[in-house]
Amino acid sequence: MSRNLSFLATLFTVASLLIAAGCGTSSKTTTNQSPTPPPAPSPTPTPAPPAAPDNFYAMMYEVIVRNPIPWKPIVVDTTANDGAGSMEAIYESPLTETYTLQFCPFAKGFQECMDLATYSGQQDQNTPPTITFTVPKGNWAGAFQIVALGTQDDASSIGNVPELNFRAAMLAAATLTGGTNTPVGAETGSGTIETTGFTTTIKISGAKPNNSYKVQFCTLYNSCNDLGTATSNGTGDISASVDTRTQSGIIGTFALSDAAGFEYVAGFRVQ
Repeated sequence: MSRNLSFLATLFTVASLLIAAGCGTSSKTTTNQSPTPPPAPSPTPTPAPPAAPDNFYAMMYEVIVRNPIPWKPIVVDTTANDGAGSMEAIYESPLTETYTLQFCPFAKGFQECMDLATYSGQQDQNTPPTITFTVPKGNWAGAFQIVALGTQDDASSIGNVPELNFRAAMLAAATLTGGTNTPVGAETGSGTIETTGFTTTIKISGAKPNNSYKVQFCTLYNSCNDLGTATSNGTGDISASVDTRTQSGIIGTFALSDAAGFEYVAGFRVQ
């Protein structure tokens, strides 16, 4: 009896071990990986604010008389630097004559002039129409002129009137479209110039610090009259005023120059 019990106990132990071995569980761990998030989009660059309009303004002079006299203003870039301009029609001679408005680049002696608009004489010259035009893209300095039958009748300049008679941007001479056919410096500043009556005020930022310039009024033949001097401060700012009463009627524009040549010239941008 005890032998049977011992046998059964042994059999039970073996069976238990087999069951334990057979019922062992294995677990497989699954790692839930989060998907890699897409890269953050590059921030949209903030667009540069548009440049303030250069608001060019000059007086058209009758140049076919002995003493040139100012007629009417011509304007460009009044609301944006898009080259849009206007001028009230000017008549000089017979009603059937055709007039061509041109822009002539600085210091090129009235060469390479661009035709901008044409118009004809009319019966009622007391109510002239407004002539509109668009200057091509570029950085421009120079003068406007009206040509009829191959002769320059009128051209732009500063005026001998007590109110505003000239306004322009001061552009780095090295950036002028088509160059100037004259030595220029390498400065990159910019600013404004304005003439009211006989006083011309110049403001420029980004000029060479502590530098001295000659303020000049120059014809398109690169003949310049010295009007005074201007000096930049330690941060490259220029603020100067000169008297221009001797320049009225001379066809040309303003310039600042130093030992390197022209550094800044009055004009306007078309972008």
